[in-house]
Amino acid sequence: MIRVLFIAILTASIFSGCVSKPKIHPNTSFIKINLPKDIEESLISHDITLAINMPTGTAIKSSKITYIDSNNLRKNYAYHRWSNFLTLQIQEFFVHSIAKTNLVFDVAKAQNRVDPTLILEIDISEFAQYIDKNENSKVVVSGSMRFLNPKEKKALFSKTFIYEEKMENLGVNELSLAYDRVFALWLKDTLKIIDNLGESYAR
Repeated sequence: MIRVLFIAILTASIFSGCVSKPKIHPNTSFIKINLPKDIEESLISHDITLAINMPTGTAIKSSKITYIDSNNLRKNYAYHRWSNFLTLQIQEFFVHSIAKTNLVFDVAKAQNRVDPTLILEIDISEFAQYIDKNENSKVVVSGSMRFLNPKEKKALFSKTFIYEEKMENLGVNELSLAYDRVFALWLKDTLKIIDNLGESYAR
């Protein structure tokens, strides 16, 4: 009887271990990339079906929030995390933001779009908060992006970028706001590129 009970307990512990979730501290706060509140609808809608690829880059492969201290050491916050993987958040940010402008006929994640007329690829080389010896802080997002014609398999436009936003303090709310300001600037530049490409499509 004791042997049977021991086996039952052992089996239960093994299976419970298989389905256990990663432990997250109860005081952990989560932040996300928010859509700009002042997105304006475009007066012109271009005949473009835009597919946005999943962004690439080792800097955005997890949900950890990274900072670089005054000794140039890269670390992760213990009790602050992104609400989802950055690759997914960045892709969804551009899909939903561009859709709200009505600048293109249609926009979707690349994995959902069979026959796009334009593809946006994004590669992130840096996505972190920098803190100096005086505890001054800024967020930095850098990388490259290019728009591809899938039929001709060539780049119609490509550029490298770097966006920096200073933080007023080291609080997690200010960190979230700083990243929101970066993405608002990035979106504004991206919309200009799409508009210019749309005009060339019309000609």
